[in-house]
Amino acid sequence: AVLAEIENVDKRKDDLFFSFSPNDILDKMPILEQCMQEVSRLYFTVMVPPRKVVTPFEATDRKTGKKWLIPKDSYLCIAPILNHQDPRIFENPEVFDPLRFEKKNKYGMEYVQFGYGRHRCTGEMYARLVIKTAIVVLFRRGNFNVKLEDKLPQAKFIKTIGTASPAHPILVQIYKK
Repeated sequence: AVLAEIENVDKRKDDLFFSFSPNDILDKMPILEQCMQEVSRLYFTVMVPPRKVVTPFEATDRKTGKKWLIPKDSYLCIAPILNHQDPRIFENPEVFDPLRFEKKNKYGMEYVQFGYGRHRCTGEMYARLVIKTAIVVLFRRGNFNVKLEDKLPQAKFIKTIGTASPAHPILVQIYKK
């Protein structure tokens, strides 16, 4: 589906590097965007840096209803992988399903690949542009197929640092058509 999307955005084959504008790559490739979001949901690799509490507040556990007072000058951080693997938020969280991101901004604060709100990463658009450009150039450059050797592995959660990585290597075979 991603290959067909790349072909549909720009039919010109003569200019491998400059036939796509940044807006084409960012805005006119929803399937590629959805695939990138789903990969980062499954294998989130960054813990959101701690934030200092400037005003005390009360937090409530959604599951148990238990309440905690979070005092001023405490430090809080979130491990997004916990939300990203929560079946109450993402149905069948262990399944690779890019279509779950078909509706933009469906998940709000539950999906925080690049942070959220005023603390959102200022490099998000640039990072997305670089990754998408690399994929587009790679697929337009060669006449090859990509084959996943095995199914995608489950994420292995590294508790000490709040990140995830594949439980075993992801083997991909790239070969000429």
